[in-house]
Amino acid sequence: MTKEQAESLNLGIQINDKTLIIIETALDLVLAKTSIRFDKNSDDDLNKIPARVKLFVTKYLELMGIHEGVASQTITNLSMSFSQDKNERFNNLLDEILGDDLISDVKFVGAVNRWQ
Repeated sequence: MTKEQAESLNLGIQINDKTLIIIETALDLVLAKTSIRFDKNSDDDLNKIPARVKLFVTKYLELMGIHEGVASQTITNLSMSFSQDKNERFNNLLDEILGDDLISDVKFVGAVNRWQ
């Protein structure tokens, strides 16, 4: 994927080498985890990507910029709260934005075929 192709997605972000890698990774994840099909190297296909895929890519970019760990801390009450881990947030993003197109990781094997 080239910078020009990433810019053609109109994601509203500045494209640099790092964001280009993250955008390409997000598109690979969409192809691997959903039934949505497109060629990420084809200008024609990139122009036809659904809005929900573009939304996922922008949210994925935001997620990659979040640092995990302590979200807040109170000294007097000795209270701490922790942010969600990226894996949980990633799965929530997938489900919220691309849920209808997700491919299940669950595989069913019939009892007859189990021993063959």
